[in-house]
Amino acid sequence: MIPSEVTILCWSEPESEDLNLAKLAEFLGLKSSLLRINTGSAGVGYLERNLPEHPACLAVSGTTLARIFSGSNSDNELRSFLLRRVSHLLIYATEPSQSCGAALSYLTEGAVTSIAPVQNPESKYEISPKHRAVCRQLTGLTFGRTNERTDLTFAGRQDNLSSLIKIGDRTFFAALERDTCTIFIVGCNTVADIDTVVSPLADVGSYFSRLIPAMMFLKRVFRDKAWHARKPYANFTVDDPLLQESYGFLNYRTLLQTMDRCGFFTTIAFIPWNFKRTDPNIAALLRSRPDRFSIAVHGCDHTGAEFGSDDTTLLNRKVRAALLQMNDHQQATGLNFVAAANSPSVPSGRAAGPVRLRDLLDVAMLNYESFPLFLRRYPRDLFHCALDLFLEKPLLLLEHHGYFRKGYDDIAEFVSRINSLDENLSWHGLGHVIEHSVLSKIGSGPDLQMKLYSHGACVANTSGQGTTCVMSKADSGNLGFEAVTLSGKPVPFIVESGAVNLSVHVDDGAKVRLEMMFKNPWDGLDSGSRMPEHVTAFVRRRLSEMRDNYLSKHEPLLSFAYRVKDLLVGPQR
Repeated sequence: MIPSEVTILCWSEPESEDLNLAKLAEFLGLKSSLLRINTGSAGVGYLERNLPEHPACLAVSGTTLARIFSGSNSDNELRSFLLRRVSHLLIYATEPSQSCGAALSYLTEGAVTSIAPVQNPESKYEISPKHRAVCRQLTGLTFGRTNERTDLTFAGRQDNLSSLIKIGDRTFFAALERDTCTIFIVGCNTVADIDTVVSPLADVGSYFSRLIPAMMFLKRVFRDKAWHARKPYANFTVDDPLLQESYGFLNYRTLLQTMDRCGFFTTIAFIPWNFKRTDPNIAALLRSRPDRFSIAVHGCDHTGAEFGSDDTTLLNRKVRAALLQMNDHQQATGLNFVAAANSPSVPSGRAAGPVRLRDLLDVAMLNYESFPLFLRRYPRDLFHCALDLFLEKPLLLLEHHGYFRKGYDDIAEFVSRINSLDENLSWHGLGHVIEHSVLSKIGSGPDLQMKLYSHGACVANTSGQGTTCVMSKADSGNLGFEAVTLSGKPVPFIVESGAVNLSVHVDDGAKVRLEMMFKNPWDGLDSGSRMPEHVTAFVRRRLSEMRDNYLSKHEPLLSFAYRVKDLLVGPQR
C-alpha cells in the first residue's frame, strides 16, 4: 500500500527545514501535514492518536529526533511504536552534534554511529549502482563537488546500512530496514527552499544535496501518487544547417547510419530563410525516414537577436514570414515541420514575477506569459542530463555541425551512455517530445490528474479502463483562449486560478490530442520583409555558410576571420 500523505514532525513550531520539506512535497503533488510535538506530547499515546494508520510516511529532522528521544521517558516503547506504525521514515537536516548522533544510533540500533562534516572539499558524490528503484536515472553516477557548508556523512555498521550515496568512503544518504519500517537518512543539514529567487540560468545541480535525496525518498514512497512522466523522452537537435548533401562537418547519410546503429532521433532546426535552397535528394532522404528525422522552425532569418524586441508588429511580421516560408518549403519538399521559437537565453522582458527555484525544477519554465521554455543541453555532461530525466523533464540535446568535426563516435558514445540511464527512454522528434511532456498522478479518487505544459498535448490511456482525465495548463490570463479541442472536437474548459482547467473522458487504449487555440489580435498584418532586413539576412546567412563550409575546416583562417570580426563589431559577450 502507498501512504496517503507525508507527516512532518516538528518540535513546538515548524522550523524552516520542516516548511521547506512540506513545499517540496507539495511541488511533487503530494499531501503533507505538520504534526507539532513537545516535551509533554512526545509520547506513544499522542503519536498513536495523530499519526495516520499504517502505512504511515513520517519525516523528521535530526534536531527534532534528538529532542524526541532525549525528552522521552519510554524510549524503547516509542521506538518500537514508530518502527511498527511507520512504513517509511525520512530523517533530514541532521547535525554533527552528540545528541543527534546518539538519537540516530539509538533509533537504528547502532547502524549509524557517528556524524561528521565533509573533510575533503574536492570530494564527489558517488551514487550506488545497486539501488535504481530509489536513485532512478542517477544510479551509478559520480559527479560534483560536495558542499562543505551543508553536507555531512555518517559511519556505522555497513552490513546493516545500504549506502545510496557516498562521499569518499563514508555514507551521505542511506537506507535500512527495522521491523516493518524502512528508514532513510540524509546527511545534509538543511533542505533547500524551492521559493528562493534565483537567476533563470541558475544550475539546479548546485542544490543536489539539499533537494534530490529528499525527492528520491518521496518519489520512491509515493510512486504514481506523485507527479511523474509516464515515459521519459529524448531528442537530439542540430541547429542551423541547410538540407544539402553535406553542411560543414554534417553529412546526413552518415548521421542516419549512426542513428540506426545507436537508436536515437535527430531534429533539424531549419532556418526559414533557406526555404528555397533544399537539395531534393536530402529532402527525399528525410521524408523516407520519419522515424529518424524531423524539421523544426529555427527563428526567421536567424539574424542576431531577431526576436529581441517588444514591437509586436515587428514580431508578428517575422513569425508570419517564417511560417509562410516553412509552408512553401513543405509544399516543395513534402517535409512537415513543427513551430518552435528558440533563444540562446531567456526572454529579455520581465517575467510575471521573480524566477524561483521551483520554476527551474519544473518540466518547463512558465514565467513568461505561461509560454513553456524547455531547457536544452549540449551532449557533454551526463549528470545534468540524468538530472533532467530524474526531474521528469524531456532530455533535449542540441549541437551544431562542428560537433561532427572528428566524426560520429562522440554522439554514438554519448547516446549509449544516455540510453543506459533509463531502459524506457524513448527518442522522438522535437514536436512529439514536447507534446508528450505531460505529468500525471493518481488522486484520491478514480480520476487521473494531468499537468500540461505545451498548448498541444498528446495523452494515451493505458490504464485498462476508461478514465476521466482532469487536466490543467498554467495560464497568465493575457493570451485569450478561443477554443480547446480534443482530437478536433471542441470541449468545455474554464480559466481560473491561473490555469486552464478541463475534464475529459478517455477510453481505454485511446490516444487523443488536446489543442488550445488563441485569439490573434495581429492576424492579417503585413508579413513581408523589409529591404534592409532582407539585405542583412542575406549577408549574414552567406557569411555563416562560408564560415561553416570552408573556414571551419581551416583553423588558421577561421581564427583570423574571428579576429577581424572582433575588430569590426567587437567581441561577443
